[in-house]
Amino acid sequence: MKRAPSLLLLLLALLAGGVARAATSDLEPIKQRDAFVSLAQQLLQPKVAPPLGAVLRDPFALPATMAPDQAAPDQPDPAAPPPAPPPPPEPLDRQYLEAIAPLITPSGTAVFGGQTLLLFGSKRLKVGDTLPIIYKDKPYELTITAIQDGTFTLRLRAEEITRTIKAGPSNPSKP
Repeated sequence: MKRAPSLLLLLLALLAGGVARAATSDLEPIKQRDAFVSLAQQLLQPKVAPPLGAVLRDPFALPATMAPDQAAPDQPDPAAPPPAPPPPPEPLDRQYLEAIAPLITPSGTAVFGGQTLLLFGSKRLKVGDTLPIIYKDKPYELTITAIQDGTFTLRLRAEEITRTIKAGPSNPSKP
């Protein structure tokens, strides 16, 4: 029986020695670590920017305040011919509407189902309907916004104009 405890002790001693040999450090030796640390310190040093030129152009300076050698590149050459004049501005919507409105000549009005209609021959339009017009080779859409006693209102985009309904042969009741 004395042998069993000593054999057991011997076995434990051998196992402990094997485990001790298998356990190694995860850290590198100091000399190898010093090389990595010195490289990291070099990389962390702030870099010095090269000096800027002696004269910098102010990006916010107006061309009139710049020195002649710093003139803006978009200034025209004085020897070049003058640019062509800009085309005349497009007439405003109001001007178009005033020119188109006299050309719209309804033949009269009619009340159908409690709704007033604007008559153009056999065509009947109510408030909210659009009237496609071609004026000076351009298409326009006029909207009828109101039909009242003897008048109607047309709208072109944001502009409106009210016109009277002229009496014609198909509308004898209007003077």
